[in-house]
Amino acid sequence: MPLYDLALEQCSDDLRQIAARGESPAVVGRDAEARQLRELLLARRSVLLVGEAGVGKTSIVNRMVSDDLAAGPDAQPGLRVFRTSTSRMISETKYLGEWQSKISMLVRELEGIPGAVLFVTDVWNLTSVGRSESTHETMADLLKEFIDSHRIALVGEATKAQIASYLDLAPSFRNLFAQVRVEPLPAESVRPVLSSSATVLAARGNARFEEPALDRAVEITNRFLPHRHQPGKAIELFERAVHLAGESASQGAAVVSARTIDEAFSVVSGLPLFVLSDSERISTSAVREFFNERVLGQEHALDRVVETIALFKAGLNDPAKPIGTFLFVGPTGVGKTELAKALAEFLFGSESRMLRFDMSEFKDYHSFEKLIGDPKRPGTPGTLVDAMRQHGFAVVLLDEFEKAHANIADLFLQVFDDGRLTDAAGQTVDFRNSIIILTSNIGTDPRLQGRPIHGFSDAATEAGDEADERVRRALDDAFRPEFLNRIEHIVVFRSLSLDIVKRIALRELARVYSRRGIADRQIGVEVDDRLLDRVMECGFNPKFGARALKREISRSIVVPLAVAMMERPLEAGQIVRLEPKGRSEVAARIIDTEESRRAREVDEEVSIEGRRLSLGDVGAASAALGARIAGIGDLYGLDDARLRLEEMRAARHEPGFWTDQAEALEAFDAYNRLAGIVGRFDELEGRCADIGSRASRAIARREGNLRDELVRAFLRAELAVDRLAVETTTFLDCDDRPALVTIRVQGTSPYDLEWLERLTGMYLGWAGQVRRPAELLHEHVEADASSETMATIRIDGPYAYGYLAGETGVHRMREERAAADGQRAISAAANVRVVPIGDEPASPLPSVEVIEARSLRASGIRSGRIRSRVVARRGAITLRLQNGEGLERNRERATELLMAIPTTPESPLEAVRTVVLSGRRKVRDPRSGLVVSGRDVEAFLDGRIDSFLRRNVVALRRRDSGDKQ
Repeated sequence: MPLYDLALEQCSDDLRQIAARGESPAVVGRDAEARQLRELLLARRSVLLVGEAGVGKTSIVNRMVSDDLAAGPDAQPGLRVFRTSTSRMISETKYLGEWQSKISMLVRELEGIPGAVLFVTDVWNLTSVGRSESTHETMADLLKEFIDSHRIALVGEATKAQIASYLDLAPSFRNLFAQVRVEPLPAESVRPVLSSSATVLAARGNARFEEPALDRAVEITNRFLPHRHQPGKAIELFERAVHLAGESASQGAAVVSARTIDEAFSVVSGLPLFVLSDSERISTSAVREFFNERVLGQEHALDRVVETIALFKAGLNDPAKPIGTFLFVGPTGVGKTELAKALAEFLFGSESRMLRFDMSEFKDYHSFEKLIGDPKRPGTPGTLVDAMRQHGFAVVLLDEFEKAHANIADLFLQVFDDGRLTDAAGQTVDFRNSIIILTSNIGTDPRLQGRPIHGFSDAATEAGDEADERVRRALDDAFRPEFLNRIEHIVVFRSLSLDIVKRIALRELARVYSRRGIADRQIGVEVDDRLLDRVMECGFNPKFGARALKREISRSIVVPLAVAMMERPLEAGQIVRLEPKGRSEVAARIIDTEESRRAREVDEEVSIEGRRLSLGDVGAASAALGARIAGIGDLYGLDDARLRLEEMRAARHEPGFWTDQAEALEAFDAYNRLAGIVGRFDELEGRCADIGSRASRAIARREGNLRDELVRAFLRAELAVDRLAVETTTFLDCDDRPALVTIRVQGTSPYDLEWLERLTGMYLGWAGQVRRPAELLHEHVEADASSETMATIRIDGPYAYGYLAGETGVHRMREERAAADGQRAISAAANVRVVPIGDEPASPLPSVEVIEARSLRASGIRSGRIRSRVVARRGAITLRLQNGEGLERNRERATELLMAIPTTPESPLEAVRTVVLSGRRKVRDPRSGLVVSGRDVEAFLDGRIDSFLRRNVVALRRRDSGDKQ
C-alpha cells in the first residue's frame, strides 16, 4: 500500500504560493466577509461559506490569502490555505483502506504547518465520497474527529440546495462548521469586481479589453442568465471572450470588445448574433425562407414560429417564461418534429440542441421521477433536469404528450408559468432560455374520427377551419383548461397536398445528392421522371405521411445508387442515371461527360511526409508561399535592407576603407551577413516561382512522373520559408549564438536512462538535420555510480540558441509496458536547460574554480570511450565535462565555456512537453498547442522537432512582449 508521504503536495495547491506568483485573481470588496473568515479560522473553527453559485464565495478565500500575503512575513498570526477537492483527495486510491491512509497522512502534514487550513471546494461531497459496498464510512466520518478536536481547520463553500441535499443528511458533520453567509453583490459593485478580474484574465491571455466589453458582459448575462448570480457569470463569460479573442488574433495582443463578448456568448449558448446584438439585423423573409426549406405546406405553423423569434430578438418576450411554448397537433409525418429540429438549428446553432423525450415512456404515476429524479433517493438522475442543466439554451420536444400520465401535465404547469422547474433535490432548473414543443395526434387519427381529416389531401375531405375546430374539441377532452391555457400557441398541422409531397421528394433527393459519398466523388446523379413518379405512387400513404415517402426514396433510389457506386469505379464528373426497370427494379447507367474525361487526366494526390498534395495543389500552394515570402520581407524591411546593402557595397570602394583593418573586417562581416539574408529572400522567391511554373507545365503536358519530385521540392521550400520567417521577424540579435544544452533526468531507473538517451539523440539528430555542428561534451557512464545522470551538448551554427532556448523546462515521458503482473505504467522526467555561449566573457568576475579533474577509462552510453571528467564552477553555475577528450583539453574547454555563458542562478522550470510512447502515441506541447501522433512520434524523437521549436519561439516572444506590456 502506498505511504502517501507527500499527500498534501500531491492533492492540493498552496494558495499563498499562487498569490505570490501573481496568478490569483484580484478581489474587490468582500472585506467584511474575508475578515470574518480569517477570525474564525484563526480560532481554529471550520467555516462553511454559504451562498448561491457565482456570488463570489471562492473570491473571499482568495481575498483573505492576498491580505495575509500583503501583510508581510512578520505579520502574526498567518494562515496557509491549501485548496483541494474530494476527487483529488481520493485519486490514486483503489483498495480498501487506501483513501483513509491518504487522508490521515494529509491531516498529519497539515498539523505540522502553523496556521494550515484545508479549503475543500466541494465540501458537500464529503458526506458521500468513500462509501462503498464494503464500508459505509465517508470522508466526512473520518475528518469529523479531526475537525471537532480542532486538529485541523477546514473551509468549504456550498449553496443552500447543496446543504439541504447533502450536508443536512449528516447533521453532526454540518454542525461542526460556522456558517458565513455570502449575499449577492449589489448591482453597483458588480462592474468594479468584473473590471478587476478582467485585468488579470486579459493579462494572462495576452489580451487587452475595451471598457464597453465589461458593460456588455454584465448586460448580456443579466438578460440571458437571470437564474445565475453576478459577478460569477460575467467573469466566466469574459474569460471565454479572452480565449476566443486569442484564437482569432493573428499576431500581437488580442482585443476583447463588446462584439467579442457577443461572439463568446453565441458560442456558449448557440444563439445567433442577430439575436444577441442590436446592431445585427435579419429580415422576416430570410427567417421564413430558412424554415420553408425544411418544412413544407405548414405556413400557419411557420407564422407562429417567426413571431416568436421576432419577439425574442426584440427582447419583448416575457422574461419570466420560456421563449415560447407550442402544442403541435397533427398526424405522423407532416413536419412537427422536423420543424422542432429546424428551430433548434436556427435559434441555437445545431439540431443537437433539441432535447427529445418520448412521452409514451411516462405512462405510470411515478414516471415523473424519470424526469426530475426520485425524491426518496437524493442524487438519482432526472433526464429532463440534467439535460437542461447541461443545455439551458435548447428546444425541448415532448413527443406524443397525450400518452403521458396526467401528473406530467401538472409538472409542466410550473414550467409554462414561471419558466422553471424544481427537481427532486429541491434545486431549481431554469427553462427561460428554452422553447418547449409538445406534439400530439389527438383528433387527427382517421380510425377514431370515422373519416380521414389529415394526412394527404387526396384523403382529406374537411375544410381546414372545420378540422381545426374538431382537433380543439379533442384537446379540450384530453387536457384540463388550466393546462391548455398556459400554452402560447396551439398549432394544427395541415394536410399535405400532392404538390407538397412532390416538393418534399425533390428536397429529400437534394439532401441525398449533398451527402459525402457523392460530393467527395464529384459525381452527378439523375433520377428518371418515371422512377420519381413510381416513388411518389408507392410513398403516397396518408397514414405515415412523409416518413413513408422517405423510406421509399431510400429503397428505390438511395440503395440502388449505393450498389452502383460499390460495384463500379466512378470518376469525377461522371453521372449516375437511375431508371425504372420492370415493375419494381431499378437500373443504373454510368454516363461519361467531358468533365469526367478531363478529370481522368488530372493526377491524383500523393502523400509525402504526412501531406497529401497533387500537382494542382503544388501550383496553388507555391503561389501562396511566394506571397508569404513577400509579407515576411515587408515585416523584416527588405527594401531598406537592399538600400543598406548598396551603400555598404559602395563604401567598400571608398579610399581608406582598409585603413583601419579591424573596422574594415567588421564592416565586411556585416555586409556578408546582410547579403546572405537578402540572398535567401531572392533564392526562395525564385524557388517558389520555379516550382509553381514547373507544376503548371506538368499539368498542361500531363507529365505525372514529375509529381513526387515537385511535391518534395515544395515541402523543402516551405520548410525553408518557415525558418526564414522565424529568423528575420522573431529572433533578436542575441539569439544568433551557439547553445549549451544540458539534460538531467530526475531519477536513476533504467527508464530514466533510456529517456536521457532518447532526448540526447533527439537534439543531436536535429543538429544533423539542420546542419548545425554539435558535440557531446558530457555523456553518462552507466557503470560509474559517481557519474552524473545527465548529458551536455554544444550546438553551433546560426541561431542555434534562438531555436533551442524554448526547450528549457521539464520534458516528460509516459509509457505502459508488459510486466509479469500485467501492464505497468512507467514514466520519466528530464530537466533541460539551454544557455547561450557568447564570444566575450559573460562577466569579469568571479573566476573559474575546478572542483574535480581526473582521467577515466570508461564507456559512455552513446559514443563509447570516456577518457576524462572535469567539474568546474563559476559563480552559481557548475559545468561537467565527461567525454573522449584528454584531461587538459577538457580543463581548457570548461574554463572557456564557463567564461562565455551567463552566471545567473538557475530559475524554476516549467513543463515544456509530454511524450506518450504507448497506446495512442503522441507528443503534446501545451505552450504552443502543437500535437503530433502515430508514426510522427518516432520521427520527432529522431530529431524532427523543427515545428515545435519554431512555434515555441513565437509563443515565448508573445509571452515576453505581453509581460513587458
